[in-house]
Amino acid sequence: MIGDDIEVCPDCDSHNIRQRQPSHFDTGTTHKYRCTTCKARFDEPVVRPKKSESASAQTILKRLGVDLQEVDV
Repeated sequence: MIGDDIEVCPDCDSHNIRQRQPSHFDTGTTHKYRCTTCKARFDEPVVRPKKSESASAQTILKRLGVDLQEVDV
């Protein structure tokens, strides 16, 4: 990873991913990573730039249905 890049889930874009530890019960092909948010399993995470704090706040407000044009700052 370079600079402020982070690894995220390819399915839900969450940064809550964990590298799986193989066990003696694993047979055949297994995925190396698991997302703790959506429970997806995958071989390689997506690398993207870290989102800024303001971008995250804007995303939350949009999901809540708040029109950013009407919000007084």
